[in-house]
Amino acid sequence: MPDYVQDSLLKGEVSEGQARPLIPHISAPFFKSLWEKLCDKKWTARQVENHLRALTKKIKSSPDLSRYHKVEEHLSERLCSKVKIKKSKKGGQLIFFFKSEAEYAQLVEKLSR
Repeated sequence: MPDYVQDSLLKGEVSEGQARPLIPHISAPFFKSLWEKLCDKKWTARQVENHLRALTKKIKSSPDLSRYHKVEEHLSERLCSKVKIKKSKKGGQLIFFFKSEAEYAQLVEKLSR
């Protein structure tokens, strides 16, 4: 466990019951901010569990954004135009940006090939 967690436990600022639900998430990037919330708001063990449940549900339901970001970069480079992908549960949108009629015409030409 990180030193700040051990210190909080030893000082009695947080109980073992409050900290126990966090143990499986020690290596997660959100752990430190979650620990700070626990300490600041004096959450009960149940509140920690509920927050973790909501957080992991949100993470599992979000699409793999890094995959879409790579495609955005690739398309933007190939088309010389900013491209944005908005993913939803059932589908998504592919958005092309242009600043002038000339850029629009070039974009349409490249997409038509």
